[in-house]
Amino acid sequence: MKILFVDASRNGWGTEQHLVCLAAALAEGGHTVSAVVKRGSPVAAMLQERRIRTHATAFRGGADPRGVLTTINAVRRDSPDWIVTNRSKLYWTVWIIARLMGIKVAIFRHLPDIRRWHTRCVLPRLVDRFFVVSEFARQRLIAQGSPAAHIRVLYNPVDTDRLLRRPGDRRRIRSTLGLSPRDFVVGFVGRVEREKGVGVLWDALAPLMAGSSRIHLLCVGDGPESKPWQLLAEDAGVASRCHFAGWTARIGDFYAAMDLLVAPSIAPETFCRVIAEAQASGVAVIGARIGGIPEAFMPGHSGLLVEPGDVHGLRHLISGLYNDPGLCAQYGDAGRRSAYKHFAAGHIHDRFVAALATENTPNARHLEPAPRTVVVDTA
Repeated sequence: MKILFVDASRNGWGTEQHLVCLAAALAEGGHTVSAVVKRGSPVAAMLQERRIRTHATAFRGGADPRGVLTTINAVRRDSPDWIVTNRSKLYWTVWIIARLMGIKVAIFRHLPDIRRWHTRCVLPRLVDRFFVVSEFARQRLIAQGSPAAHIRVLYNPVDTDRLLRRPGDRRRIRSTLGLSPRDFVVGFVGRVEREKGVGVLWDALAPLMAGSSRIHLLCVGDGPESKPWQLLAEDAGVASRCHFAGWTARIGDFYAAMDLLVAPSIAPETFCRVIAEAQASGVAVIGARIGGIPEAFMPGHSGLLVEPGDVHGLRHLISGLYNDPGLCAQYGDAGRRSAYKHFAAGHIHDRFVAALATENTPNARHLEPAPRTVVVDTA
């Protein structure tokens, strides 16, 4: 099968990581994969690192003539069977190109809402495949009028091979960060902003850090709350135990240093890729009971759920895992097995290829087993 991905992003966050991981898995599976990308973007660099053929262009919006022309030329040159995009600004552009050039089109939606009626209710009927990355997202779109029979669930793929913690990884990265083997490291990965619950995490963690010199915070990401968070750490006298690594495309290097990852979002997330990644690295997780987060792990088996915004509840859960390292390790081991079973790139590759190969019928819309916990918030 020949597949052309199209992406205009200048970032390298979860949506872009999804594209790169899926493209690499398809290439490793023997398919011919290429991509039209924004020149100089993290996506371009990551795809090139994986030896995926790229067509670079100066994308600036979905209707940028340069991007349209590059995509048309890529279709002529590569003769793909499918054209795929994750980028909402490109949905209609890609659909028009695909229809004019006689190829099939598949679209991924990574956010839980679609503002425009015609994109929410009409486009899923027009494209050949319309994917969302959680049952939460599917139910939310259906509640907003999207056609249920045309929306398929396919979870985020993670590169379990790259995330596998190897002997020496933990010691190496901890040494780089100035951490000892005995330190208990609570991790946060993602956009450092209010909606991600960074304030909730800090309010829960600060008293615990004040009570034990072994507890450290490791933040991997950036955003508007990065500097305020660092100032709070300085004011609390624990700045030396708060490690702000900034954003990196090589997040996997940092999971090895963590004992626990916390995803304390107070706004609905479609899935929460970082939880699946942390599990693949054998890290215990705590996630907020909101959006698609509960679908990203096995609550009570590979981690714990907390109500969004519940500072005292979160503090209690972190304290419990800090005081019971055996249980924390047990959750990490269970998480690794769960991630390999549900989210490994090879597993998602197989389901994606099967979805493209089967007839687009209502009975084929579910690509994943029924989620263990689904929280639908249509507010």
